[in-house]
Amino acid sequence: MRVLGRGAFGAVTLVKDIRDSRLYAIKTLPWGDREDLRTAALAEVSLMRQLRHPFLVTLVDAFISVDGRLVCLAMTYCESGDLAKVIEHARKRSAPLAEKQVVSWFCQACLGIAHLHARHQLLHRDIKPANLLLTESSRLLRIGDFGLAKTLGSHGQTVKTEVGTPYYTSPEMCSGAAYGYPSDVWSLGVVLHEMLALDVPFRGRDTVELVSRVACAAPPALPARYGTEVRDERRALCCTAAVCAGSAR
Repeated sequence: MRVLGRGAFGAVTLVKDIRDSRLYAIKTLPWGDREDLRTAALAEVSLMRQLRHPFLVTLVDAFISVDGRLVCLAMTYCESGDLAKVIEHARKRSAPLAEKQVVSWFCQACLGIAHLHARHQLLHRDIKPANLLLTESSRLLRIGDFGLAKTLGSHGQTVKTEVGTPYYTSPEMCSGAAYGYPSDVWSLGVVLHEMLALDVPFRGRDTVELVSRVACAAPPALPARYGTEVRDERRALCCTAAVCAGSAR
């Protein structure tokens, strides 16, 4: 029906099932002669088949396109778009998000990530507002896009591959050090900051300066209009992630 978004390897399209008129989001991944792309597509399908949680996007079906060039992942459709659009809309109107709503979305994201870590030993590696999807009423949040997710053998295991979105990556990822579950926790702290301040905590004139600030600078203060509990939670998340990352190294 229409394109919902585009990524490095494909697009997400809204479609309607002609049998029952239900709406689904179809994510397409390349399926050609390159073995690495085939392996990546199969890995994402296999991973998503295992994920069942109220705060995670659900895979409904997966199939190869008629021309044999694409893998298609049919997923639950989140009618209200993503959290990035909500934040952008609030920023343009200079209208802060309600604290109660911020806390609700944040708690749902935390529960989703906790499930990935504890049940599936899965590191998402790309937590950001664009990957946090909202249902029609905007009350329910679902974590999506597991294309960069990495399975870890234990809570002590780490990886070093440089992936993710710079604004939301943890200091250890930015510095090229090994990282693990605390990196997702750091990203959640950045998302919480952005919901409260309507801006990311760190910016730079270029990627090099941005990475340097993420790795070394302290997060800026949050608006005083929000309660101390919410502001302290953002600070605690980032501090906890930093301490855990340091002990893992």
